[in-house]
Amino acid sequence: MEINVPHYQRSYYTSQNGAQRFVDIGYNKFTETCGVTLNTWDSVNISFHDNDFTGSSCPTIDKCFFSISADGSRDIPYHVFDIFTNKFMGIDGSCVIELKSNSYFSYSKGTVQFNSFLLNKVSRGVVVLDTSYFNISQNIFDNHDSTYDLYATGSGDDTINATKNWFGNMTLSMVYDRIYDRRQDPSLMSVTVAPLLLEWTLDCSLVNNCSNQGQCVSTNRCRCVSGWTGKNCTEYDCSDVNHCYGNGRCIGPNKCDCHSGWEGDKCTVASCLDVKNCSGHGICLRPGVCKCASKFTGEDCSECVPLHWGSLCSQCPDCQHGTCNLTTGMCDCNGINWSDVLCDKCSETFYGPDCLPLMMALQVVPNQGSDKGGTVVHVWGHNFPEVLDNVYLCKFGLEIVNGTWIAWNHVTCTAPQHEEGHVFLEVSPNGTHFTNTKGSLPVRWELNQYPVGMTIDQRTASVIRIEPDGILPAPTTVTIIGTVTFNNSVQPKVVPVDIRVISSYSKRIRVLPALTDPLSPSSFSVTYYPYPDDVGIISAIASHPVESSRNGAYNWTVLGMRCHPYSVSWDAVIENNTVIFKNITSLVNIGEQPIFNISSRVKARPFRGQIYIIFSTPEGTETRLQVNMQFSVRKPLLVFAPTTLRENIVRGTQKIVVEGDEWYHPLKTDLTTAAISYRFYITSVSKLNLTIRVTDEYTYFASGAPLVSRAEVRLINPGDSTPETRYKQMKQVPMPVVTVDPVTVNTIPYELGEEDTMEFTITNHGLIRADNVRFAFPSNHPYLKFNLTVDEIGSLAANTSIKVQVLVTLQKTRRKRSLSCFVCGLAVLWDYVCGQSKNRKRGYSR
Repeated sequence: MEINVPHYQRSYYTSQNGAQRFVDIGYNKFTETCGVTLNTWDSVNISFHDNDFTGSSCPTIDKCFFSISADGSRDIPYHVFDIFTNKFMGIDGSCVIELKSNSYFSYSKGTVQFNSFLLNKVSRGVVVLDTSYFNISQNIFDNHDSTYDLYATGSGDDTINATKNWFGNMTLSMVYDRIYDRRQDPSLMSVTVAPLLLEWTLDCSLVNNCSNQGQCVSTNRCRCVSGWTGKNCTEYDCSDVNHCYGNGRCIGPNKCDCHSGWEGDKCTVASCLDVKNCSGHGICLRPGVCKCASKFTGEDCSECVPLHWGSLCSQCPDCQHGTCNLTTGMCDCNGINWSDVLCDKCSETFYGPDCLPLMMALQVVPNQGSDKGGTVVHVWGHNFPEVLDNVYLCKFGLEIVNGTWIAWNHVTCTAPQHEEGHVFLEVSPNGTHFTNTKGSLPVRWELNQYPVGMTIDQRTASVIRIEPDGILPAPTTVTIIGTVTFNNSVQPKVVPVDIRVISSYSKRIRVLPALTDPLSPSSFSVTYYPYPDDVGIISAIASHPVESSRNGAYNWTVLGMRCHPYSVSWDAVIENNTVIFKNITSLVNIGEQPIFNISSRVKARPFRGQIYIIFSTPEGTETRLQVNMQFSVRKPLLVFAPTTLRENIVRGTQKIVVEGDEWYHPLKTDLTTAAISYRFYITSVSKLNLTIRVTDEYTYFASGAPLVSRAEVRLINPGDSTPETRYKQMKQVPMPVVTVDPVTVNTIPYELGEEDTMEFTITNHGLIRADNVRFAFPSNHPYLKFNLTVDEIGSLAANTSIKVQVLVTLQKTRRKRSLSCFVCGLAVLWDYVCGQSKNRKRGYSR
């Protein structure tokens, strides 16, 4: 960046009362700027203050970051250059500030005061001095990673005043170690730094100490933090958002209240809701004003520009003799005589530049006959008018004979006697208008029976060159040039030549008819218009129309490349504003020669969701890839926690409103929907006494009918399934009471192969031993087999427990798991002796 304050006449800077004019540069923020130059001339007075230079790196430029020059052709007493309350922090380069002035300036008038030079990393010096014109004082220097703080480059006996600056807690000798001047090089100016500022304190009490929203940079002068301004830093400032771009008002620190029609943090996003957001076919320039894409028009960009049609406003075809149908995009031709896509070709039976129903001879059968005459020739064509007596006139060359009208497309003629050669056959209903007079070409009829003693016109043809020649970068229109050699007994004349063009890539053979040059019958030329895939080796062979070539082929090379596939479609989800496509096509060299220096560029059609990637070389070899894109936005997934709601309601206090037949309530957003089910229970606050007696088959018939040992009664709230223990009977019974823990096991981890061992705790709560404790494993599980890890469990004494491990293995043949739950039971069996009888009992786990 360079700021030049040029030289003008002195009177330009002086008002009528003689007051001085000043240039004031202040309150700017320079971020990541690489080089600022400020030049003045003669009588300009500069005030450069309250600017912030932070975080700039210019290590590759051998110049100071900020160059200041006070120049001119004469010494002006009131030429003032003040640099104060600026911040230079974190600058990386050669030096931070370079101060220069013209030798005409004999005494110091510029000042460098109350500036902060912090954490700069420079290779020469923080401040480079080429002049004693500036007084340097009241500045902060804290740049430990820099070699010098002050670096003199000006020569002479002058002394640079740099007193009353703060260099941290340094002694005078330490400060001089950070100054490069006459002490190191006797030819340089000297720098005086004593006295030093031993502490850095500034008084801003008259401006409320900057209201804790700024930094005191000189006496009662603040540098406000971002978002605040004013002497006391109490006024809102929106500089960081460019003052809301004039589209809003500042209501807080860098916070905008946008005017109607503007949105965004900076009020830069215009709203076009009232014009349908430009219908998706344009850009909202300002509120309610659209700039439509090139093919769209109208206030809301919903209309097509002329000669465009359909919802996408596609380009209408160039209808030559018709109009574009704005519904179908096709040409509606003007009348039945015009046809084809562009209405530029004649319909069948219409001819000439105006496509009129003219007579046209298309074919003669046979197309050759005896020169003695008498051959009946059938002329086929269109628009032969019927005449009296059906008599037509037939002209063979210059000789006219009668013919017969057969139908609107059929006339017969009898060939007269004629010498060998080729003649043009024309027909006419009146002898005035023959088929060759209004755009219809005459039909050639060949005489092929020669008189005795005649010789055949023998000749050979060959291709000698093409224009342009060399290796062609792409299929190019070329002129094929060759010669015809006649035998010695034949006079050169205009003869037909066929040129066969063969493409090595497409294997296509094209025959180009040509005639020798009337002015030079021994040469011919023909223009070859290639197909897009005519690449590789192209061969041209010239020959007589009814003979194969006797000469070799003339070859030339055409470069070519293709994308395989040449068109791709891509669906992608947009994340982080970036979509990356990889490996979508292959670029193939379809020619015979290598291709170099291939580059690519992108041609976008954003309103159609298409881009074209064009691969090309500087010589003109080119191909393209069409990418059809369809993007979608990742939708959020809403999950309720908890997934269901349950609640108890005291009877008589409930009020139920049910919408619909479903007991759930949906939550809907613009992108997704989620639902939560709910269930409530009506409860009562009534109180009653409940007496429960528990008996079983072991105690009911025993003497005295003792109560069941450790029986427990629980009341369960069906609303929240919370058990409440109400009563326990602790009396012990003389019998085994065996339990298994856990009572339920989830088998899914074992079915997935994640676990293979179950552990059960078997406990005897009774007063007598349980004998022959054993497991009864399920045999109906579709996936798992169960086996004990020990041979037998044995007996379980009264009031004892034992742990037993069961090995679980997957069956070799597994069926697909059903979506429904599967429950199987694992039983624990034991025996006990009561009196003279032996009993069996079982417990269950599932």
